[in-house]
Amino acid sequence: MTSSTDAEQTMQLALERFRVRMATANRKFIQDRVDEIEARGLASEEEKWRKMAEYRHIEPNEKETKFPQRLVDLPAAVDKVFPFPIDGVHPPRLRTDDAREQFLDMLQQVFQQQAEEWAAERGRETPGLLPRCDELNVFLKYAYAVEDPDFRLSAIPPFEPGLTLLSVEQAELAETQPEQYREQVREECAQVREFLESDGTGDLINKAIVGPWVEADDLEVKAGVITGTGYIGEYPHWYSTYLYCRQREDAVRDYAIPDAPNIRNWAWRVVVLDDKGDFLAPSVIYGRKPRFDSIPEFLDWYCSWPDYLDARRIRSLRRHAVQCETDCESDCDMHIA
Repeated sequence: MTSSTDAEQTMQLALERFRVRMATANRKFIQDRVDEIEARGLASEEEKWRKMAEYRHIEPNEKETKFPQRLVDLPAAVDKVFPFPIDGVHPPRLRTDDAREQFLDMLQQVFQQQAEEWAAERGRETPGLLPRCDELNVFLKYAYAVEDPDFRLSAIPPFEPGLTLLSVEQAELAETQPEQYREQVREECAQVREFLESDGTGDLINKAIVGPWVEADDLEVKAGVITGTGYIGEYPHWYSTYLYCRQREDAVRDYAIPDAPNIRNWAWRVVVLDDKGDFLAPSVIYGRKPRFDSIPEFLDWYCSWPDYLDARRIRSLRRHAVQCETDCESDCDMHIA
């Protein structure tokens, strides 16, 4: 059995690998796009920035106040100009053992009630006592969320298991005003619980109006929550979820496609689902079915996108992002920002 010390070390190493690879890949992606645009010989910086904005929308006030005048200077300024970490890791907000315990206690109660009510609605056996999400506790000690900046427009979702608990400013109270911080965590946990349990507005997997259709996948799910949404334009496309699940006993496993090794067993897992779901053809992303026996396993996969990206795939993602159904190249009128 893995000790708490080993689990923490494993998580820290996985997050460090993630940071390095995600930052390196995003810097290279931006540099490659800048080089491509510069090579076009466009007459003005405005035209160059318009082409760059196809990969990440830039508000006019952002362009005037944050970004360099010349596009060629963007790669050196990425850490200053974008409102998100280029390495994809958001710092922790649950910064004390007590804060994380409060949050996990709340989640445990919510998930247990969810599992019992959902089983009753479906006429199934009482689910029994669900195991605690201990691995999530370890993750939240070192990060609030991981989020791919996704300049390539793939619609890959973030993984945000902190569920909007606390702002960055509120999290800083842990060091300066610990008693106020503790009370803030208590209040926020109560609000998050109320939100989660609200029919139609919460993010519990069985209550969300907008979310993946779990029953259409080849998974059996007892409880869980949506932890992030990836959009194509204004429309949700991919969802990250944290589910207590296993593969259905009647599902036929395709061993040619990599999957979570222990997917037949009940466990808490990060699972990425599309907006429709398909029992006969579960999603394959970055070379495997996107469900994971551990968060470190998920992190290693989440930053592996450079292994599956080439110039043709970049053009395909851009066409898909603007819902272009033709086989045109990326300079058609629909692709001009």
